Amino acid sequence: MATRSEKRTRFFVDRKVQGALTRQLVIHWMLIASITFCYLLVMQLFTTGFEISIPDTIGLLWEKYGLLAVVLAVLSPVFIYDSIKLSNRFAGPMISFRTALRALAKGEEIGQLRFRRGDFWPEFANDLNAVAKRLQQLDESSVLASDDDAAEIGRP
Repeated sequence: MATRSEKRTRFFVDRKVQGALTRQLVIHWMLIASITFCYLLVMQLFTTGFEISIPDTIGLLWEKYGLLAVVLAVLSPVFIYDSIKLSNRFAGPMISFRTALRALAKGEEIGQLRFRRGDFWPEFANDLNAVAKRLQQLDESSVLASDDDAAEIGRP
């Protein structure tokens, strides 16, 4: 765990968290687009006094805002991709933290936990490193104590 590349090799490091985030972003994006379209449709109907049919009104809206709709449709995957990349900065450290914590719970030694530059929660790594160091010191002192006990038992 001591040496890490600055760039993650996996896009989704935590499918559960990042998948939920992606689903939520897509739902919100679609909801905003739908509400905006309905708003524009109603406003167009009110401004024309309901003299134009709804299909003609939709055609008129497409003429006015079609390019904007296309641009937003093209940009939405870019925004979602960028949000998933951002989520790597908090999901990745938590995966590393959880892995190190599980190793400690099994009594395994861990190296220095370091997160990548720009990752969130670097203090978690520092805190876990301090706990790991303290556990190692406690283990060493208990080994020394048991050695002393064994030496006393062996004395005549």
